[in-house]
Amino acid sequence: MSKKCRRCGQENDDERHFCKQCGEPLDENIRLLMDYERIKKTPSKVKQAAPKKDDDNYVYVKRERKKKSYAIWWAVGACVVVVVGIALYFLLAQ
Repeated sequence: MSKKCRRCGQENDDERHFCKQCGEPLDENIRLLMDYERIKKTPSKVKQAAPKKDDDNYVYVKRERKKKSYAIWWAVGACVVVVVGIALYFLLAQ
């Protein structure tokens, strides 16, 4: 049984991997590998459009700083003063 070339129709021996007339690969795997290598080397001629950004109409808003609540710090400071005052009272009362 012989292999027939897809490109030129030449009959080739079974042990051949390439056509003896035109050089076309006779084995499908070799053909796929050669096509892959050719495509990989050839740069794409199709220009790809840049992806659209969804935020083209985005309006930048400056965030206002959150006012820090110093009430907690005043309460903690007052508690410390009271505790220190009570401790001094008992220490000096002796």
